[in-house]
Amino acid sequence: AQPAIDALYYLDYSPYHGAKGAVYFSTNGKPVIACRESLWADLEEDSTLIANINAASRDPSSPLGYSMVAVHVWSKNLANVQNVVTNLASDVRVVTPDAFAKLIQQNVGRRLSFDFANGLQGWTTNRTKASDKAQWTSAEGGGALMLDGSDTTPDTTRNSWCIRSIILPPNATTLSFDTRATGDGRLRVRIKDVITPNPPLTVLLDWDTPTTTNWVNRTVSLASYAGQTITFYFDQTDGGPDTNNARFVDNIAILTDGPALYAPATPRLFTPVADLTNGVNLTWRNNDTLAEEFRIERRLASGGVWSEVGSVSGTVTNFSDASMFWGTNYLYRVRGSNASGLGATSNERDVVPPLKPSLTIFNQTNSLTLGWPGWATNYFLYGTTNLTSWTAVSGISTNQNGSNFMTVPRDQSLHFYRLKAQ
Repeated sequence: AQPAIDALYYLDYSPYHGAKGAVYFSTNGKPVIACRESLWADLEEDSTLIANINAASRDPSSPLGYSMVAVHVWSKNLANVQNVVTNLASDVRVVTPDAFAKLIQQNVGRRLSFDFANGLQGWTTNRTKASDKAQWTSAEGGGALMLDGSDTTPDTTRNSWCIRSIILPPNATTLSFDTRATGDGRLRVRIKDVITPNPPLTVLLDWDTPTTTNWVNRTVSLASYAGQTITFYFDQTDGGPDTNNARFVDNIAILTDGPALYAPATPRLFTPVADLTNGVNLTWRNNDTLAEEFRIERRLASGGVWSEVGSVSGTVTNFSDASMFWGTNYLYRVRGSNASGLGATSNERDVVPPLKPSLTIFNQTNSLTLGWPGWATNYFLYGTTNLTSWTAVSGISTNQNGSNFMTVPRDQSLHFYRLKAQ
């Protein structure tokens, strides 16, 4: 829930890769990534790690295509790390943690169509028995999910299943897939959120019974789940006495109303810098390319409501706020927006714009006495006739009773005066 956190990396205590690279997603679509490999003497040596990564999946839509490696620094050093990196295959990339998380979020969590041409594409299946198991097959149209069941007694408990978590865009409308049956295998599709402990599963399609062995298309509404991170369950069970009752599923797709739109990722706001010329200068890091614009919000640090003080294009990452009151403590935050709506707000940063001294003018008979607060020792007096070209006013300022004063001859050509910090 914290806007400054993009992902969570998880390590078991010992061994560090006990969760075997599992990937989950929080309700708001941020990845939780477990360590897959450990560089650890007597547990996983350099050569074993190199072989494991070079043999890993090349499917970017599957968690199996991503390997976080924990280095046991009591038994391995940078030379071991360099040895591993040097011997990785040419199509293996070593990336920074933030890039790693973004790739998983975009390619795994936000993938919305699956043709199964090159494998399971991130779907998890049960394969614990010789029969009643789900797996990928290349025999059906170049690739499909096969959910098998060999029991001859009809029942309502699943025999085989496959599951996958997907980050649904806010404009998701429909789940569409193709399916066919051999024998009397029945298919059920269920859905649940990803965060509730032991949540109830909602049935989207209840034990679809085949009427033909040909491929047919099925669609179900996802309108009530748009914008959520959910897990799909495709379950198969026996509908009758047949023993050859496999169910095939292919071309799973999340349909959307127009192009798939996700709310922009949370930007990272850096420390504001205030100056007397531009006011408060804000800069931030854009964490994706989805923002069409950024909106800048401000409130008093002491409390109150947030108000929007400006906006910039999604390609801009800076903004200057000159509408604030000088010497007042403010909080700022930034959020992206696009056609899908507003993204999450950034982290908050506070700043106190420097207080501007007030200038007072006292008319004398043949002179003017100008005064300003004594704390403004780095300010100098300037004058102008046109508010465009300012020149320094000559004279010596004196400090009396905590205020600075300068007396200058009355000059009919000078109509305006101001203080400027140096």
